[in-house]
Amino acid sequence: MRLVERQTIVYREAGDATAPVAVRADVAEGELWTPSRVDLFRFSAATFNSHRIHYDLPYAKGEEGYPDLVVHGPFTAAKLCGLAQRLAGAALASFSFRAMAPLFVDQPVRLRKGEAQGAVAAFRCDGETAMTASFEVA
Repeated sequence: MRLVERQTIVYREAGDATAPVAVRADVAEGELWTPSRVDLFRFSAATFNSHRIHYDLPYAKGEEGYPDLVVHGPFTAAKLCGLAQRLAGAALASFSFRAMAPLFVDQPVRLRKGEAQGAVAAFRCDGETAMTASFEVA
C-alpha cells in the first residue's frame, strides 16, 4: 500500500487577540470529544510538535493572542478520520481536511457526519465549524 500526503499550511497573520469561545447548550449532536491538557501534551510528544501554543499558556495568551491552549489541527483531523472509518465500516481510500476555526483545550467538540456523502465535521462548543473533512472508501 502506498500513502501520499500533501499539505498546504496557512498561518494566520498577527492581529487582534482571539476572543474566548462561549459554550452553547444547544450544540449536542454528534460524538463528544473534550481534548485535555494531557491529550495535547501526548499528541505533541507523539508528533514531535513543539509549537508553544499547544502547551505554554502564557505564550499562547500573551504572544499569540489565544484565550487558551490550542488543539492541534492534525489531532482534530485524526479524530475525524476515525469517525469517517467508523461511518464507512471499511478502509478509507482517501481523506482530506480543512481547518476553519481554532479549538481550545478543555472545551467540548462535536464530531459528526457532514451533510454531503463522504463528509464529516468538527464543531466547537459555540456551534462554529472548526474543521471539515471528506473521505472515500477503498
